[in-house]
Parts: sequence; structure tokens; C-alpha cells
Amino acid sequence: MKQNKIMGELFLLFSLCLLGVVTSELLPIAIPASVTTMLITLLFLLFHIIKEEQLSSVCDFLCTNLAFFFIPTCITIMDEFELIRTHGMILLFICFVGTMLTFLCTAMVVVVLSKVFVKEETKV
Repeated sequence: MKQNKIMGELFLLFSLCLLGVVTSELLPIAIPASVTTMLITLLFLLFHIIKEEQLSSVCDFLCTNLAFFFIPTCITIMDEFELIRTHGMILLFICFVGTMLTFLCTAMVVVVLSKVFVKEETKV
């Protein structure tokens, strides 16, 4: 019985992925299929087209074993060690600058939204 439930959840998850791929191909702008799949899944959950319980077992399994899925990426990075050794400082600098820009943008958004919400609360 549990095996049928997991197979059904996998089928639903892969169907959502297929729908995301098709939607991504049909859009006039380039949006990755993974992003469209996440948006479609979010919309389906928000509008109660699918329920969280219909995906929970498979999603819990995937989240629990997430580190396993990064092994091929780590091996690829190790294969390109010479490239990383020669350009490592530049890569670290880019990562640092990107992190700081992300941090600053996030902080600015929080400040602006906080001011907006404070103004709305004072009007009420």
C-alpha cells in the first residue's frame, strides 16, 4: 500500500516537472524549467489543486538525501581542480562580492517593506 502511495507521489512530481518543461518551452522568454516547475507547484498548492500530503513522502525523502545529489557536482569540481587553482582567488572575490550584493539588496528590501508596513499600520 505504501509503495503505491510513493509511486503515485513520484508520478505526480514527475508530471509537474514535465508540465514545467513544456511551459518553459512555450514561454516567449527564457525561464529555466526548474523555476517554472516550482512556480506551477506553488500555484497548485495555493489553489488547492493538489494537497501537501500528495507530495510529502517523496519530498521528505528527497530533502533527507539532498547531500547525495551533490556528489556529481563535487566530483566535477574536483576534476577541474587545476582551473580552480589558477583562478581560485578571482572566484573567491566574485563569490564575496556576490554575497555582499545579495546581502545589501536583501537588507534594502527589508527596510523598504518595513517602512511600507509601518505606514499601513498607522493608517489603520
